[in-house]
Amino acid sequence: MHEFSFTQSIVNAVIESIASYDVKFVQEIEIEMGEYSTFIPDQIEFCYEILTKNNDQLKDANIVFTEKKGVVECVSCEYRGTLQTIDGDIQSFSCPDCGEYLTIIEGNDCIIKQLKLMK
Repeated sequence: MHEFSFTQSIVNAVIESIASYDVKFVQEIEIEMGEYSTFIPDQIEFCYEILTKNNDQLKDANIVFTEKKGVVECVSCEYRGTLQTIDGDIQSFSCPDCGEYLTIIEGNDCIIKQLKLMK
């Protein structure tokens, strides 16, 4: 479960970010998830509860997920856009213009966008 190590990184980053402030607790953590990220929000929330259950500053924080649209680029032609959906479910990594392979250039990352703190 790569969500556990990712969530541990989130917790560590938040602890590091608030260390130099007089913070009573963290109210909200906004996480921007790329459209093509493989992380599952419910699993991140579950891991977060486990990792912060004994931390009074973090344990009651609300996690808000926002989505960043993804962008792909063809390795061969000049196509730049989004992945095309086949049969309503499956996303194709084939260029709609030339059929070559597409690479993800934006939208496969996850970042802490904002923290709301209570002093």
